[in-house]
Amino acid sequence: MTGDFRRDNLVFRVFHPSSAKDRDALTISLAQQIVSNSEKGGAGVIYVATRRESERLATFLRSRNIAAQAYHAGLPTSTRQYVQELLCKVKFKL
Repeated sequence: MTGDFRRDNLVFRVFHPSSAKDRDALTISLAQQIVSNSEKGGAGVIYVATRRESERLATFLRSRNIAAQAYHAGLPTSTRQYVQELLCKVKFKL
């Protein structure tokens, strides 16, 4: 192994909610914590297993006034580049 993969500015968590309702409530709670943290917040990545879930989750978050974009390999190149540019515009305080 080369180098250290540990990054103090990143948090990795795995959750196993018992229902879709619990999953969505947890997602809203975590997203709100990320965007409301004035010192370290602003943007985050939520990994999901499928393209369909990526699209569903982005739509769900936007319906709750949380800026979110789906990002997956099935997107056209121009859309992926647009989402990457949006992320780069977010100010990070790490």
